[in-house]
Amino acid sequence: PEGWPAIQAGFPPPGFVVKGFPSCTATHAAVACLLDLLAGRPGGADAIRAIRCSVDPFVPQILLEGLPRTPDEARFNLAWCLASAALDGALGPDAFEPQALARPVLAHLMGRVTIALDPDLPRGPSGISTGAVVTIDFADGSRAECRRPAAPGSAAAPLTDAELAAKFVGCAAARRGAATAAGLFAEFLALPANDDVRPLMARALTAETRP
Repeated sequence: PEGWPAIQAGFPPPGFVVKGFPSCTATHAAVACLLDLLAGRPGGADAIRAIRCSVDPFVPQILLEGLPRTPDEARFNLAWCLASAALDGALGPDAFEPQALARPVLAHLMGRVTIALDPDLPRGPSGISTGAVVTIDFADGSRAECRRPAAPGSAAAPLTDAELAAKFVGCAAARRGAATAAGLFAEFLALPANDDVRPLMARALTAETRP
């Protein structure tokens, strides 16, 4: 459609975040850093001795502390999100199911997380930084650090097509099956070439579940 390239070029707009994780945006840069640091490293959460996470000084005012009792409390709990991501190697919708919240090991992992304030993180359009610095001390004595100046999915750090696909499939797979969800996402990416989107929308909204 006319004007589509301009829409793509300006998306996401300043202050807008396409969420890669189903949690508060203030947790996203930290979770992405932690997953980057653990990628390909053996041992997973068992290899972690301590996690230090630095965020904007305003961030703790919009987040929760302590052991979450509900999925919504977990979504706004940075230490819990980091512990869950470390344990599972991901932070998707399944992490916020009641049975996932009840895992005793998460409370133990949360005890290894320290939250610090960093007023020097680059600020976004809101005047608050969505970035984070995460440092992990491992049981073998090594240390690794990751810095992200902004939340993934923001204008400063847009999600790649592969990351968007992973989010879409993660959300839609339970209803449509992973293969069907991946096919639907590919069709959505091709929308500018379609004159009639109604057949695609009809397939996307079908409640049929497939393996």
